[in-house]
Amino acid sequence: MKQENNTGGVFSIAEMSLLLKISARSLAYWFDSNSGLGILPINKNKKSRKENLFSFSDMIEVYTYFHLKNTLHIKKAEILRSHATLSELFKTDYPFNSKKWLVSGGDILFANSDENSTIVKANGTYQSVFSDILDLFQVKLDFNDDGQAMRYHPIGKDHNILVDPNINYGSPVISENNAGTRIEASFIYKLLQDNSIADVKDSYNLSDKSIKDVNTFYGVAA
Repeated sequence: MKQENNTGGVFSIAEMSLLLKISARSLAYWFDSNSGLGILPINKNKKSRKENLFSFSDMIEVYTYFHLKNTLHIKKAEILRSHATLSELFKTDYPFNSKKWLVSGGDILFANSDENSTIVKANGTYQSVFSDILDLFQVKLDFNDDGQAMRYHPIGKDHNILVDPNINYGSPVISENNAGTRIEASFIYKLLQDNSIADVKDSYNLSDKSIKDVNTFYGVAA
């Protein structure tokens, strides 16, 4: 099966724990091929498992799984069945990185192009659904023209913290005017421990909002 993942970022379990606000223990469990999800390509790659380094696409698969399970309260079995269906449909091991599927209530859905784009369930039944659709990804993800996840906003798009796998290997950076800088959020956070807000702002030409968002990010995600 084709694996079109975004390999620009490199993330450890500890880094993903910070970004996704999921405990490192839980992530380690789900990345274990014996006890965990089993849906992730990373679980099929012995070298990657041993090194415990993961791609941006791996992280988004996990982010989506936990969002579906913990926030939208969709059962694990339903998520895994839908993941398998979408994986085959989209010809990729990373279907949750795509914008081509939707969520409504407790159902994971996609537009069945063979049936005049009828919205159907992705759990293998292909049952038609007629209800309001919730776009799962708009809050924290940006997509490229092909509908693939390309950037992640860990505390939301209305904040100035950005994860772009093509900038600093995916380390969280300051985003000013909707564009990612190369100033790492962790660097600014450390400076703020020993310097005044005014000095840090002036030295790196940052807005009040960016300073506030750095503190919010580490306060929320710690």
